[in-house]
Amino acid sequence: MYFSKAIFGIGGHISSIDAGGDGDADPYLEGMRRELNEEVSLDTPYTTRCVGLINDDETEVGTVHLGVVHLFDVERPAVHPREAEIIESGFRPVADILADLDGFETWSSICMKALFGGN
Repeated sequence: MYFSKAIFGIGGHISSIDAGGDGDADPYLEGMRRELNEEVSLDTPYTTRCVGLINDDETEVGTVHLGVVHLFDVERPAVHPREAEIIESGFRPVADILADLDGFETWSSICMKALFGGN
């Protein structure tokens, strides 16, 4: 997979396998956990909260997807990629990201502007 622009965060799709067989599982939360575990290793305590939705009808991908945005507050920057496509990931100051939003894909730009301000 090749990305022409940088991505802020990680993402994935909810799948029918996330519903489980016992009927007690929350497919959304199970899907989020599955995608998170596939993409990164969180080797630090963290808290998470749902902070919004993304409906982007400006891009081809955005017209057929709805994004649910969660913010993870980590105790220390001990988050490591599990996939080759994100091997060069890391933490950057918010101000640095906001200064270069043109370098980020649409959903990332929307998130940064909504969460932290910016043009």
